Amino acid sequence: MHKLKYIVFLGLLISCAPSGTENDSRKYHDSEKHDTTNSIGNEMYYINKAYEFGKLDKDEVGEYEIALTYIDSALQINPQSSKAYRYKAHLLLLIDKKTDALIAINKSIISDSLDIDSYLTRANVYLTIGERDKALMDYYTAFRIDSLNGRICEAIGYMEIDKGNKTTGCRFLIKARDLGYLPENRYSDSLICN
Repeated sequence: MHKLKYIVFLGLLISCAPSGTENDSRKYHDSEKHDTTNSIGNEMYYINKAYEFGKLDKDEVGEYEIALTYIDSALQINPQSSKAYRYKAHLLLLIDKKTDALIAINKSIISDSLDIDSYLTRANVYLTIGERDKALMDYYTAFRIDSLNGRICEAIGYMEIDKGNKTTGCRFLIKARDLGYLPENRYSDSLICN
C-alpha cells in the first residue's frame, strides 16, 4: 500500500498544474522587459513564467531555480498571493527543500484558507516528510470545503485503506468513482475493497 501514497502524491501534484504553457528557452529574468503598470497582471505574468521554466505541467525536468526567481517576483508584487506560495511549495519540493516547501504552503493557506489546492499541496508535503496523519487531516479539510471533489475522495480513500481503515477508504473510493473521477479505476477498487 505504500506505493499508493506516492501515486496519490504524484497524481495530485500533476493535477494541480495548469496546462498550455510553452517554454521560451530564455535563461534570464526579464522583469525589465515587462510592463510593470498592472500589478495583478504582473503577478500572473511572473507565475506563468515560473510555470514555463519549472515545467510543472510537463513530464520533464525544469529550471527550478529560475522558476523560483519568477515566483519571488510575483510575491514581491503580491505578498499575499496564495497561488504564488502554492507554486513555490511545488518548486521547493522538486529541489528537495521540504522544510521551505512547508513554510511556503503554510503561507498559502494563511492567505486563502479555502484554497483546496493548497491543502492538497500541503498534504503532499506532509507525505514526503513522513507525516501521514497530518496529510490525511489536510485531505479531510479539503473534503470539508468541497465534498464533491472526486480527486480528494480518492486520496482519502487510498490513505484510509493504507492506514487499515478499509471500510472508510472503500466508501471514499466509491464516492470518487460515483462523482466521475477516474471511473476506469472502479475495477481495481473493487479488487481492493472485496
